[in-house]
Amino acid sequence: MLPRGDNHMGCQEEIVEAERKKEDERLWKDKEEVEAKARADEALKRAGGGQKRADDAARKEMMKATPAGGAGDGKGILGQKDSTSSGPQGRGTFGSTSMKDPSKGLAKTTHIALVLVARYPELATTIPSDNVDAPLMAIARKADAFESGCRLNFFVSLIYIYVHLKSKNPVSNKKPRKMNLFSSVLKEISLLVWKVIVPHVTHIQKLKLDYHQALALVKCLCQEISALNLQSNSIHYSGPIIEAASNGAYKVVQEIADTFPQAIWYSDKSGYFMIQLAILHRCEKVYNLTYQMSDHKHFHKTLKDTYNNNLLHLAGKLAPPQKLNLVSGAALQMQRELQCFKEVETFVHPKYKTEKNSFDQTPEMLFSTEHKKLVRDGEEWMKKTTDSYTVIAGLITTIVFAAAITVPGGNSGDTGNPLYAKELSFLIFAVADTISLFTSTTSLLLFLSILMARYAEQDFLFTLPSRLIMGLATLFLSTTSMMIAFGASLYLLFRQGKEWILIPIAALSCLPITCFVTLQFPLLAELIS
Repeated sequence: MLPRGDNHMGCQEEIVEAERKKEDERLWKDKEEVEAKARADEALKRAGGGQKRADDAARKEMMKATPAGGAGDGKGILGQKDSTSSGPQGRGTFGSTSMKDPSKGLAKTTHIALVLVARYPELATTIPSDNVDAPLMAIARKADAFESGCRLNFFVSLIYIYVHLKSKNPVSNKKPRKMNLFSSVLKEISLLVWKVIVPHVTHIQKLKLDYHQALALVKCLCQEISALNLQSNSIHYSGPIIEAASNGAYKVVQEIADTFPQAIWYSDKSGYFMIQLAILHRCEKVYNLTYQMSDHKHFHKTLKDTYNNNLLHLAGKLAPPQKLNLVSGAALQMQRELQCFKEVETFVHPKYKTEKNSFDQTPEMLFSTEHKKLVRDGEEWMKKTTDSYTVIAGLITTIVFAAAITVPGGNSGDTGNPLYAKELSFLIFAVADTISLFTSTTSLLLFLSILMARYAEQDFLFTLPSRLIMGLATLFLSTTSMMIAFGASLYLLFRQGKEWILIPIAALSCLPITCFVTLQFPLLAELIS
């Protein structure tokens, strides 16, 4: 029997702690190897090898923290290019691991980087060159190392929010708690059960810890850079904050802006400031961060690029493909583009809404030109999707209507009333069938209204998505009600002496409902969000 109540959480925590302890022991071993290298470097210096040789040894260790193919830029977590990764046989120190799962190699290198920066603080202020990025620039390029750069589905997000982190020292002097034989056996059984039931919880907790380690590395780097004098430290954060704003690494931008407030005044080679890059690359959290800087709002509102494009013009440009592809379906992509445009429209001064750029285009004209193809693709996607749902809604309407006029068990020959009219199961059947009929008809009408829509740009913002949301919701209700009515009907026919038949009926009725939720809920969640 499974333990109940708080024991469930206790079992889950035991599994998480056990898995984390194994990972920490492995990482602790890596740390010991790094410290051994450090002692060797110190011995070199004492033997006359000089500071340069010691620094070179430290940088070599930093280079080993480079998973092959980590983020597609050929650079390691602390900036050194992997010279062996360019060829087909190229492989870094953790290449075999990262090729299968890049996040594992990235997590491990982040941990090693933290150890190295703590041991060699001067590495945080490495001067960038042709072959080596500054450490802060290297991690700013890796948006997927942070929570803001990873897209989690609805269910994983819920677990991620509530899962707790317990950083435990792998070398602990705490004595284990004494348990009797029964408690020990029960604990082992509970651990085994939870390993089977919740295998993803441990993975999600590791993922959360990896994100926290990446943020800790950024904090450590900023702290070391801030120790330099003001004249020489700007080279280490001016480029990274622009790169992070372009890649959507919100936490890097926030940490650099908090440590170096003057960093927001830097621009890239094209003259784009942080808020302009956030709009161009559709980095919502970076935009919100700059929006909240009330002291600089007036300056941000008046920004223009070399082609006289104001912020609303930039919002009217088509988002990069990698940002569009985060949303499934051209119609939903068009909705996000409109939401971005409307958000920036509320920020800028009203006069900028009709202002023309160097190509004699207003923001709305530029938006229409850039999104012509997306509107056509959105219309095609919406019609294909709605066609399928319309067929399903029509079938359900036909089935439940036929069931309503041919009640289970038939009618009395004398009165014409249903034979099972006084049974509770018949009442459940009647109510469920009625709900299914009304909701399926409503769903059918909503899908037909989508098919007959005009598909103007503004329709993708609210009208079409809201109809699709209501159509999917009513279709789900009609499917669920139909299965309840079907189960009640079978029970009425075979219940006498066979009450056990209700169990397989209930189990099988849940199958199509589960399939519908599993396959269609992600789309519904994206529409609502």
